Amino acid sequence: MKNLRLIHTNDKRPWTQGLARNAAAKMATGEYLLLTDIDHILSKEAIMDAYNFTGDKMVFRRYFGVLLEDGTFTQDPAVLEEYGMDMSRLNTRRGLYASVHGNTYSIKKTTFDLIGGYNPRNCTFGHHAKSRKGEDCVFNTAWNHYAVKLGILPIEGSKIYMFPIGRYHVKGDLNPMGLFHSLSQEEVPQPLKE
Repeated sequence: MKNLRLIHTNDKRPWTQGLARNAAAKMATGEYLLLTDIDHILSKEAIMDAYNFTGDKMVFRRYFGVLLEDGTFTQDPAVLEEYGMDMSRLNTRRGLYASVHGNTYSIKKTTFDLIGGYNPRNCTFGHHAKSRKGEDCVFNTAWNHYAVKLGILPIEGSKIYMFPIGRYHVKGDLNPMGLFHSLSQEEVPQPLKE
């Protein structure tokens, strides 16, 4: 594909997503960044929204869905259940809606740089922090302070989708069917190295 580069960090620590985002932002040559999470499925509409975006930050509402091995997308309840979704959720008013998630967004590269990207100290826990000290929480707090100061709000893009994992999985599985990663969720601090 034109304009697609895969960059291997060779960083084998259990959790360095924020550090990888910082490194990618430094190497990026475009005006905007589109950052996402491993269990998120970006719709073509969301990608095109990000491509045509001219503001500071765009966020996306997540809905449950599954991308099948043959590349087709489905929200079929039977398939969602097969992938571990807690089906009682469909009986609530939220239905297939999950939330807006703080780690899938498009942002102007200069804005990302201005607010300092991800704080390296918050990227070395060795796990996805459950507290407000995690890298996404700290980054989004910095964004919120920046936005309030300038009186701006993020724009909402088209829907994106996510596999039912973690708290949305009937057994709490973070890696159903071995789709994502086998990183430990053990809370072992990692050495800071940049």
